[in-house]
Amino acid sequence: VVSVTIFEDSSPSAIVLLARGGATVLEEGQNEVVAQFEQPLDLGATIHTDDEGMLTLLLSDLSYLRVAASTSLRLVGQRDISLDDGTLYAEVTPLQGGSGQFRVRAGEVSVTVWGTSFEVSRSGGVVDVSVAEGIVEVAANDSMVRVHEGHTVTFRDGDLSMPRQIDPASIAAWRKPLLQAERNPTFLRAMQKYFPSRSLDTSKL
Repeated sequence: VVSVTIFEDSSPSAIVLLARGGATVLEEGQNEVVAQFEQPLDLGATIHTDDEGMLTLLLSDLSYLRVAASTSLRLVGQRDISLDDGTLYAEVTPLQGGSGQFRVRAGEVSVTVWGTSFEVSRSGGVVDVSVAEGIVEVAANDSMVRVHEGHTVTFRDGDLSMPRQIDPASIAAWRKPLLQAERNPTFLRAMQKYFPSRSLDTSKL
């Protein structure tokens, strides 16, 4: 895993852009608190959503992480996420020169990308990975497959399936309420406040 730091040491690893329903954050050495708009997060932070909660995070590399209801995850590294349970959707910003992997780990499954959009869902020992844009590498045990746009794979009972085609519109359809709420200049101002050394691609808002 490559950890990439592209901002000043004082910059957070992520900020909360939007929190809906029940969403909480647990920082190392602190008490669990309700997630708030513009809340800065450091490495090691754990995010939880209840059955009505959703969350949008802007990471320090300007990748977006949208967190579905009933999800628990941890910010392990600058571009390294551990999904304990539930569902996330990532829009990964490629770094200059193509360096800097972005990785999501879900139990025995590891999803690695450099710049793409994809969904990972974990429920017990079953993990689904669906790709909306680009290509991702999915590895589990001794197996590895490349999953292209509009395809999905499933890890179940220790085996990783071959990619199968799906309707791209079905990928992360749950995030639509977040996308609608994010169309607000407030989010752009928040990004500029915390990450002034980078410009935001507003087409993602």
